[in-house]
Amino acid sequence: MFLYSSKHTCRCGDVNDNSAVNLGDIVYLNEYLFRGGPPPVDPIERGDANNDRVIDMGDIIYLINYLYYGEASPKCCWIHE
Repeated sequence: MFLYSSKHTCRCGDVNDNSAVNLGDIVYLNEYLFRGGPPPVDPIERGDANNDRVIDMGDIIYLINYLYYGEASPKCCWIHE
């Protein structure tokens, strides 16, 4: 779990910074949280897909629901886009 506060510009949910939110972001975030992988590409806050100011399993679930079940896109109101 990671707590933060920031005002960066980025695409929320695009954890690996490849200009798309897709399965690769879910895998990347899983590796970061549970296997010691690298953090989300700067700014780290892009990993907070559910906008609760914590990067955790809830963000992985949010991305799965967005990509595969038509739920709302990731919104990071703390980011000025």
